[in-house]
Amino acid sequence: MKASNSKSNKIQNRNVILKMIALNAPVSRVSLSVMSGLSKMSLTNIINEFIDEGIVVETGIDNSSSGKRKPILLELADGALCSVGIHITRSYVDGCIVDIKGTILYSIRKELSNDITKDKLCEIILNLVESLCVMSPKKILGVGISAVGPIDLEKGMILNPTNFYGIKNLEIVKLIKDYYPELPVFLNKNTNCAVLAEKYYGYGKRCDNFAYVGVSKGVGFGVVTNDQLVIGDKGLACEIGHISVDLNGPLCSCGNHGCLELYSSLLAAISWGEEAVASGEKTSLVSPVSYYEIVKAARNDDKVANDILDKQCKYLAVGIVNVVNAFNPSKVIIGNDIAIGGDIIIERLKKFVGNTPIATKDKPIDILLSKFYDKAPLLGGAAFVFENLYFTEQ
Repeated sequence: MKASNSKSNKIQNRNVILKMIALNAPVSRVSLSVMSGLSKMSLTNIINEFIDEGIVVETGIDNSSSGKRKPILLELADGALCSVGIHITRSYVDGCIVDIKGTILYSIRKELSNDITKDKLCEIILNLVESLCVMSPKKILGVGISAVGPIDLEKGMILNPTNFYGIKNLEIVKLIKDYYPELPVFLNKNTNCAVLAEKYYGYGKRCDNFAYVGVSKGVGFGVVTNDQLVIGDKGLACEIGHISVDLNGPLCSCGNHGCLELYSSLLAAISWGEEAVASGEKTSLVSPVSYYEIVKAARNDDKVANDILDKQCKYLAVGIVNVVNAFNPSKVIIGNDIAIGGDIIIERLKKFVGNTPIATKDKPIDILLSKFYDKAPLLGGAAFVFENLYFTEQ
């Protein structure tokens, strides 16, 4: 990612420098000049513009510098440049206002009932966007939608997610554009958005190769390879939840047998809990079982709950190993609703993945809980606006 000293490339240069600040802050003008290839004068002009516009602030002195004149460090400004993020899941729709520094200023959640219809879902989403635009302290630059997949990026459409109340072919971008024609609207699948949140604001910062595995009622995956988000044709890449781990397994609603999400999603763990309660096994779990209660019981040494999490994580470890074999990431970040399990999930995954041939003492697989727990896809939806408007070379 290099800038140009040509006067005709001013917008591109601004975007390059702003992205460098986002990824490397706090950072000095000297470092930005070296990284971008811009002359000191060109860089100074851009930084002064950003400061005048309230986008960038000077935050202190770089005391690690060896010179007599210590360089001044720069960061993105709090509250500058706001976007709306919408996260559409199988259980709820989240909305937020986020500034370019990655701070969630406001957030709203609307739970989805089991009898939700396409029209009602559209109404909920539009109401969230309207409420957030009214609440925003700054002009909204755009709307970023993070949604369960599969999606069609070209058509701006959520296609036919499993366990999604039968809702199909939802033209979500058109829906919002029809009501807010002045706003740019961007759509990506939830795990790709989560990857962007981690890349700009989380554990993927300064990391050229990493993966994100999101587990809720389904299992999703996103990956950055050589500092580039892998999208695929129409945004359909990396549907790890529908990798078959048992060809003779149960039929998935996607049409395949034995898909990974049938064994490693929260729905799978809950179903095993319900079976244990119904069969009279000795456990503190009671019907209706929730994933939160499974985690809570496991922390209290409930054998049934611990066996459920072991089974879930063993299957999820199979998916992680496939990810590592395919993409060779330096770290794998775990998030979405499974983050409620915290350390007891991460430690299990480290153990099960660490016992596989691919993981060696010389090259252990770094598995981390998302810095944002279940909020990475939401934050990433808003970040997708900045990615398209400010962090992309024109």
